Amino acid sequence: MMKIIVKPLLIRKSRNIYKKELYVSDEVKTFIQSFERKENDKIVNAVLFKLDYLACRGFDVDNTNIKPEWKGVYRIAVKGSKGDNREGRIIGFYDQNNFIAICSFYKNEQKLRKYQKVIIDKVARIKRDKQWMYGIGGNYGSN
Repeated sequence: MMKIIVKPLLIRKSRNIYKKELYVSDEVKTFIQSFERKENDKIVNAVLFKLDYLACRGFDVDNTNIKPEWKGVYRIAVKGSKGDNREGRIIGFYDQNNFIAICSFYKNEQKLRKYQKVIIDKVARIKRDKQWMYGIGGNYGSN
C-alpha cells in the first residue's frame, strides 16, 4: 500500500514562532484552498488564518477548536470567512511536535454521519499502520 505524503503548510520566515508544525496531505491542502476568497483585491482564507493561530499555540486540545475523536485521532473545526457559511473538519493526529492532517470533510450538523466516522477510522488506521511519511523538500504554502 502506498503511503500518504504530508508536507508543511504554514511556513514563516522565522519557523520558531510555531510551537508545533502543521503537515498536510494533498487532499487537506485542496480542502483548505477551497475556503479562499477575494476581498479588497487580495486573497483571504479564514481557515489558513485559524491554522496559523493554532500552530502558534501548539495545536492544544481545547475541546473548542481541537477535539479528540478516538484512537489518537483529533479534529480541527474550521469555517469560512464572512459570506461563506461552510464549515468543515480537518482530521489528523500528533507526531512529536507536529500535527499531521490526513483527511477533511465539510460538515454543518453536530452529529457525525456514518461516512464521516469511516473517514476518522481510516485516519486511525493510517496512524496505527504508519501509512504516511514526511515529504522531502518543498512546502504547500507560505505566509
